[in-house]
Amino acid sequence: RVPGCVEEISRYMHFRNPFNHMTVGFVRTSVMEVGGYPNIRLREDYGLWARFLASKYRICNIEDVLVEAAAGDSMIRRRGGLENLHAELKLQTLMLQLRVQSPAKAVMFGTIRALAFLLPVFVRKRIYRLYLREPVQSAGGEG
Repeated sequence: RVPGCVEEISRYMHFRNPFNHMTVGFVRTSVMEVGGYPNIRLREDYGLWARFLASKYRICNIEDVLVEAAAGDSMIRRRGGLENLHAELKLQTLMLQLRVQSPAKAVMFGTIRALAFLLPVFVRKRIYRLYLREPVQSAGGEG
């Protein structure tokens, strides 16, 4: 589940990516107007949403589920490590520069998210399953 209106997106963006990128539709010229995807490996889409928010575009999510994707063990493994930590620092810096994140929130949420990247996979997996994703009933695949 993701936030609906721009006000909810603005609040949600501090601690989670407000869009499921595989379902996003946009007009290419609007992406170019805000500066395109930032050069932040692993956080390109998150940075783009921050740019949209900073530029005062009316961005939103719809309630309909367009894609159901299983978030399996391989996804959880990819969400950790020093490369993700480095990407998070760059993302928080961009959000500060765009003024969509206050310095206090950048430190607080950036630190929490950074620590999560350093957790062992089994702990991160438990957090994802309990708090961040709805359980998926799969027919033999990862879930």
